[in-house]
Amino acid sequence: MLKILLTICVLFWSQFATAGIDDAVTKLNKGDFTAAFEEFKVLAQQGDAEAQYYLWQMYFKGRGTSQDYAQGLKWIQMAAEHGLVKAQVSLGYLYLNGRGVPKDYSRAVEWLTKAAEQGDAVAEYDLAIQYENGQGVPQDYKQAVEWYGKAAEHGDADAQYKLGWLYDVNGHGVLNQDYAQALKWYNLAAEQGQAAAQNDLGAMYAAGNGVTQDYVQAGKWTILSAASGFEVAKNKMRHIKDDIGMNAYVEAQHLAGEWIALHAFNGSIQVHVPESDNWELFLYMPNVVFGRNGKSSNESYVAQVDMFSLPHFKNNEEFMTFVKSAIENDTPPERFNALESKYEFADQRGYPCVKFTGVAEDKERKVSFFSSKYLKLQFNSLYCRHPQLQNIGFSIAVSHRGEELDTDLNNLAQAFVNGVQVPADVSNPTVKKMGANQ
Repeated sequence: MLKILLTICVLFWSQFATAGIDDAVTKLNKGDFTAAFEEFKVLAQQGDAEAQYYLWQMYFKGRGTSQDYAQGLKWIQMAAEHGLVKAQVSLGYLYLNGRGVPKDYSRAVEWLTKAAEQGDAVAEYDLAIQYENGQGVPQDYKQAVEWYGKAAEHGDADAQYKLGWLYDVNGHGVLNQDYAQALKWYNLAAEQGQAAAQNDLGAMYAAGNGVTQDYVQAGKWTILSAASGFEVAKNKMRHIKDDIGMNAYVEAQHLAGEWIALHAFNGSIQVHVPESDNWELFLYMPNVVFGRNGKSSNESYVAQVDMFSLPHFKNNEEFMTFVKSAIENDTPPERFNALESKYEFADQRGYPCVKFTGVAEDKERKVSFFSSKYLKLQFNSLYCRHPQLQNIGFSIAVSHRGEELDTDLNNLAQAFVNGVQVPADVSNPTVKKMGANQ
């Protein structure tokens, strides 16, 4: 009977602790840092490793309390010693970077090893780097390749790229050159959005190494790599049409758009290429941006989707005020002369959105060198609160810059907006704060 009672007590307190953590995390996400800090502290003192981990973050960031690296270090040390993997990884990073503690590669390797031995892919990858560079441990390429392999098998995109590269170039003499293996790991990493892997996968298709030569696939992966900001791929884009041919380039843009529809924002928003012709993918990390030229040399169109973090709002009016403020910050009067602007609520999607339409003169862009007239910039945007991700927002926008207004822009924008939807199941994306240059 005593054993049963003890089991019931353990289950009760476990459920109580979980509920306490959830309540504290909710307060943290709502910006109630003081209340969250107090709840985390009580739970941490009771030995809850998750609470100890959160308490470390709050001490290091000075949220709900004064910034105190020593106190933060005490709590993350406890969480790591309790076996919490993310605490072990974070403690390893602190020692790697000397943040709040003296830089100590040996201590970093110690904690990364503990996390890696529990199968954490990030720790495995970072441990491999330490063995490759001989930091905190004697340089050991065999150990490095082994840990890269484990991290790659566990799905780490950077490790998959590194393993592909090692097979591609006979890295460190540990692995024999094997284009088939290189292609496999490049492809796995590229599908996760790893930009270097996308570039190198494109190069393999272009050269026909380990795969049938395919300029369309070469173009697709080069376009995606460049759109994520990878400099080598961006340089290739300057002459890609000559390298692969216009027909292959057009098809490559189409395939890149299909890839974006499935992978942008970790699948938390589905984005489709604008319906009209000649749109090109310019950027997909951190935002998705398509562009095309107009009929004249000074006319252009941009269609983009942004995702950003939001503060907690008590009502839709506060959200409207937030959107107005953000748009005003992005269109400063020093550069833009506002001619028209209109804001209205739009709830047709079943979650709060604000529609913005506007026209402004761009005082940094003239119609021509000899003209005193400014180009006009039309905006047609929808700003929404994500229905499933707390404190996350996204915007869908189409803009036109030209000497004259495009009277069909509303139809173009509506078609693009309709092609951007929230799926039933979403992931947690990496987002930025909404503000300048959205």
